[in-house]
Order: sequence, then C-alpha cells, then structure tokens
Amino acid sequence: MLEALSYGLPVIASDIPANVEVGLAAANYFTVGDVAALAQRLYDFAQVPQAEAERIARRTAVAARYDWDVVADRA
Repeated sequence: MLEALSYGLPVIASDIPANVEVGLAAANYFTVGDVAALAQRLYDFAQVPQAEAERIARRTAVAARYDWDVVADRA
C-alpha cells in the first residue's frame, strides 16, 4: 500500500487495523471479506479521473509520514 501511495497511485484496501492506520479517507476502505464492497470501490475509483494534484498530495503525504528518518525518530 505504501509503495503504491509513494507513486501517487490511488489505493483501495480492506479495513484491517494495519491498513486503517495509514489514514486514508473512508472511501478508500472496504470491509474485509466483502467482495461486493470491493467491487463497488473498484468501480467507483475507475469512474473518477485522478488529477495530478491528487497524485502529488498522496506522494507528499506518504513521504512525510513514512520517511525512514521520521520513522526512526518515532522509535
């Protein structure tokens, strides 16, 4: 998930605690095991063009929060 975000790609993830901890918008998550919800999220995301500004914002956010130096300072 973090690698995809680091490239600015949109992410859809199950709502397990490790994924939710990343802090994406609620629309990015689906209930684990709910295939219909996953299919709906995929459909919804495919309908919305991704603006370059959104890609940059995702890259910037993940770089700021998960940079190795930042993570090491938290430990």
